Amino acid sequence: MGENKLANDASDSIGAIIYQFYIALNKCFELEPNETVFIEKFGDVSNSTQQIEVKQYSDPLTDSHLNFWNTVNNWLHVDFDHTRFKNLILLTTQDYGPKTQFAKWNDANSDERLMILNEIKDAAVKRHQTALAKDEGRQKAKPEALALMEKVLSSESAERLNQIVAKTFIADATPLPPEYYAAIKNKYLKGIPSINKDVVMTAMLGLIMSPEITDNAFEITEETFSKQFQEITAQYNSTTIIFPKKLLNTKIDESERNKHLDENYVKKILEIEYDEAIPDAVTHYVVTNKTIAEELMDRLSNKQVYEAYHQEIINQIKPKYATACRNAKEDSLINQSKDHYDSIMSLPSPALGNFNDTHIIFKNGTIHILANDDTYGLRWKLKLEK
Repeated sequence: MGENKLANDASDSIGAIIYQFYIALNKCFELEPNETVFIEKFGDVSNSTQQIEVKQYSDPLTDSHLNFWNTVNNWLHVDFDHTRFKNLILLTTQDYGPKTQFAKWNDANSDERLMILNEIKDAAVKRHQTALAKDEGRQKAKPEALALMEKVLSSESAERLNQIVAKTFIADATPLPPEYYAAIKNKYLKGIPSINKDVVMTAMLGLIMSPEITDNAFEITEETFSKQFQEITAQYNSTTIIFPKKLLNTKIDESERNKHLDENYVKKILEIEYDEAIPDAVTHYVVTNKTIAEELMDRLSNKQVYEAYHQEIINQIKPKYATACRNAKEDSLINQSKDHYDSIMSLPSPALGNFNDTHIIFKNGTIHILANDDTYGLRWKLKLEK
């Protein structure tokens, strides 16, 4: 809690951390404009009105359970600014124990809540005194829960405790991680085909764990979350997506074409003396870059999708280039290189992400983009095998 997170009793297991991120994801879906979710900044998960401590236990929440007393003790720490929040929530997987007074906590007013705490402490003191008497005067260590109760209810904490208990609520019997995950998925991904729901969940969890978020002190704004969710749902709200074709008929005039004559991809075409192929090559190159910038960027910002598409194209080209080189003859090298170029340009496009009809013009433009970058090693002139 606070910029320096206070110690608490939360498990360090991977399961507990994942559960915390599920809670954070749920709060991200609830964000209103201009709101932010914070992870591990003021506590486990926080937003503009709530600070939530996330606890995963299998045993019931009883009067003496350390879960409650440790959480309140942490909230009492002077480094924790509780005035930022309207509500302080103990979110726990625990059911209430059959006799616990905490079962009536949420419906009680501030005075009644303080009375509950004092009654629990008095009962704990009585139990400890009884144990001491039965032990025939031998020293018996004070139970950890009783020590915490006395610390929480000490006179020096009284004023701050009054403020804390007034805004403390217990969210008991919260679903365990698998059920909580399913609940988020069913509530917020109703429009996504079942086959894609886990992919979308993974993408959204990836966002809140991404360097963009972790480098920003685990702060997720509504703007950032909504933009990513819109992009992901646009990609996966159908089993397939229609590829945008608005720009595919764009015409490039001669003056625009001439600006590309010094580009690598054009030089590689000139290397095989295939001048008549340059107008289409330049057009496809320009149209593809425009389509990415103006049509796909808002819907498909995941770089891995493009990288996979690039790799699929390279996997198509390289074996065909190797085969063409094996059959190349010195006296017909240029014509065979042109044939190889034409065969590659006529190949159907692999799928880009979930687009069901990625256009061949986009595929060819992507090939020229890759050819423009020498790191991919694409060229059209065949090599004679020795």
